[in-house]
Amino acid sequence: MTKNELLAMPASSYMNKDQRIFFASLVGQLVEAIRARIEAKKPELERVESFSDPTDTATLEELRQRVAVEIQRDTQRIKALQETARRIAHDDLFGFCEVSGSEIGLARMLLLPEARLSVEEQERQERLARHQLQRIS
Repeated sequence: MTKNELLAMPASSYMNKDQRIFFASLVGQLVEAIRARIEAKKPELERVESFSDPTDTATLEELRQRVAVEIQRDTQRIKALQETARRIAHDDLFGFCEVSGSEIGLARMLLLPEARLSVEEQERQERLARHQLQRIS
Protein backbone atom coordinates (compact mmCIF):
# COMPACT_ATOMS: atom_id res chain seq x y z
CA MET A 1 0.00 0.00 0.00
CA THR A 2 1.26 3.49 -0.81
CA LYS A 3 0.73 6.67 1.18
CA ASN A 4 -1.76 7.88 -1.41
CA GLU A 5 -3.73 4.62 -1.20
CA LEU A 6 -3.69 4.88 2.58
CA LEU A 7 -5.01 8.43 2.50
CA ALA A 8 -7.69 7.50 -0.06
CA MET A 9 -9.21 4.86 2.21
CA PRO A 10 -12.60 5.66 3.73
CA ALA A 11 -12.73 7.03 7.27
CA SER A 12 -14.41 3.80 8.40
CA SER A 13 -11.13 1.98 7.64
CA TYR A 14 -9.16 3.98 10.20
CA MET A 15 -6.46 1.78 11.72
CA ASN A 16 -7.76 -1.41 10.19
CA LYS A 17 -5.39 -4.35 9.65
CA ASP A 18 -4.03 -3.01 6.33
CA GLN A 19 -3.30 0.40 7.79
CA ARG A 20 -1.60 -1.13 10.80
CA ILE A 21 0.56 -3.24 8.48
CA PHE A 22 1.43 -0.10 6.53
CA PHE A 23 2.46 1.75 9.70
CA ALA A 24 4.45 -1.22 11.00
CA SER A 25 6.41 -1.19 7.74
CA LEU A 26 6.83 2.60 7.88
CA VAL A 27 8.15 2.41 11.43
CA GLY A 28 10.62 -0.30 10.45
CA GLN A 29 11.87 1.80 7.53
CA LEU A 30 12.27 4.85 9.76
CA VAL A 31 14.24 2.88 12.36
CA GLU A 32 16.60 1.57 9.69
CA ALA A 33 17.07 5.03 8.16
CA ILE A 34 17.82 6.56 11.56
CA ARG A 35 20.28 3.77 12.42
CA ALA A 36 22.07 4.39 9.12
CA ARG A 37 22.19 8.12 9.89
CA ILE A 38 23.70 7.40 13.32
CA GLU A 39 26.35 5.15 11.78
CA ALA A 40 27.19 7.85 9.24
CA LYS A 41 27.65 10.40 12.05
CA LYS A 42 29.91 8.27 14.26
CA PRO A 43 33.12 9.03 12.34
CA GLU A 44 32.63 12.72 13.22
CA LEU A 45 32.81 11.80 16.90
CA GLU A 46 35.84 9.59 16.41
CA ARG A 47 37.77 12.06 14.27
CA VAL A 48 41.04 12.92 15.95
CA GLU A 49 42.78 16.03 14.76
CA SER A 50 45.27 18.28 16.37
CA PHE A 51 45.16 21.98 15.59
CA SER A 52 47.65 24.60 16.58
CA ASP A 53 44.90 27.21 16.60
CA PRO A 54 42.67 26.95 19.69
CA THR A 55 39.77 28.34 17.68
CA ASP A 56 39.96 25.40 15.28
CA THR A 57 40.08 22.99 18.21
CA ALA A 58 37.03 24.68 19.77
CA THR A 59 35.16 24.54 16.46
CA LEU A 60 35.85 20.80 16.14
CA GLU A 61 34.72 20.23 19.72
CA GLU A 62 31.54 22.19 19.09
CA LEU A 63 30.87 20.06 16.00
CA ARG A 64 31.41 16.88 18.04
CA GLN A 65 28.99 18.08 20.71
CA ARG A 66 26.37 18.92 18.07
CA VAL A 67 26.79 15.48 16.47
CA ALA A 68 26.55 13.81 19.88
CA VAL A 69 23.29 15.63 20.59
CA GLU A 70 21.94 14.59 17.18
CA ILE A 71 22.88 10.96 17.83
CA GLN A 72 21.26 11.10 21.26
CA ARG A 73 18.07 12.57 19.74
CA ASP A 74 18.07 9.91 17.02
CA THR A 75 18.60 7.17 19.61
CA GLN A 76 15.64 8.45 21.63
CA ARG A 77 13.49 8.49 18.48
CA ILE A 78 14.47 4.88 17.73
CA LYS A 79 13.29 3.90 21.21
CA ALA A 80 9.99 5.74 20.64
CA LEU A 81 9.57 4.05 17.26
CA GLN A 82 10.31 0.63 18.76
CA GLU A 83 7.62 1.28 21.35
CA THR A 84 5.34 2.32 18.48
CA ALA A 85 6.03 -0.98 16.70
CA ARG A 86 5.06 -2.81 19.89
CA ARG A 87 1.87 -0.77 20.16
CA ILE A 88 0.96 -1.45 16.53
CA ALA A 89 1.33 -5.18 17.11
CA HIS A 90 -0.32 -5.44 20.52
CA ASP A 91 -2.47 -2.38 21.23
CA ASP A 92 -5.79 -1.68 19.56
CA LEU A 93 -5.45 1.97 20.59
CA PHE A 94 -2.59 2.72 18.18
CA GLY A 95 -3.54 5.82 16.19
CA PHE A 96 -5.89 7.13 18.87
CA CYS A 97 -5.17 9.96 21.29
CA GLU A 98 -4.17 8.65 24.71
CA VAL A 99 -6.06 11.45 26.44
CA SER A 100 -9.23 12.02 24.42
CA GLY A 101 -9.49 8.73 22.58
CA SER A 102 -10.07 10.60 19.31
CA GLU A 103 -8.35 9.65 16.07
CA ILE A 104 -4.89 11.15 15.73
CA GLY A 105 -5.31 11.13 11.96
CA LEU A 106 -3.49 9.51 9.10
CA ALA A 107 -1.69 12.65 7.96
CA ARG A 108 -0.20 13.20 11.44
CA MET A 109 0.65 9.52 11.79
CA LEU A 110 2.47 9.61 8.46
CA LEU A 111 4.62 12.50 9.66
CA LEU A 112 5.07 11.26 13.22
CA PRO A 113 4.03 7.62 13.61
CA GLU A 114 5.06 7.66 17.26
CA ALA A 115 2.50 10.39 18.03
CA ARG A 116 0.38 9.50 21.02
CA LEU A 117 -1.74 12.65 21.14
CA SER A 118 -4.04 14.33 18.65
CA VAL A 119 -2.97 17.73 17.35
CA GLU A 120 -5.64 19.38 19.49
CA GLU A 121 -4.52 17.61 22.66
CA GLN A 122 -0.84 18.30 21.92
CA GLU A 123 -1.61 21.99 21.46
CA ARG A 124 -3.72 22.05 24.63
CA GLN A 125 -0.87 20.53 26.64
CA GLU A 126 1.65 22.95 25.15
CA ARG A 127 -0.59 25.93 26.00
CA LEU A 128 -0.96 24.61 29.54
CA ALA A 129 2.82 24.22 29.88
CA ARG A 130 3.42 27.75 28.57
CA HIS A 131 0.82 29.12 30.97
CA GLN A 132 2.48 27.35 33.89
CA LEU A 133 5.90 28.70 32.84
CA GLN A 134 4.49 32.22 32.69
CA ARG A 135 3.07 31.88 36.19
CA ILE A 136 6.45 30.76 37.50
CA SER A 137 8.33 33.65 35.82
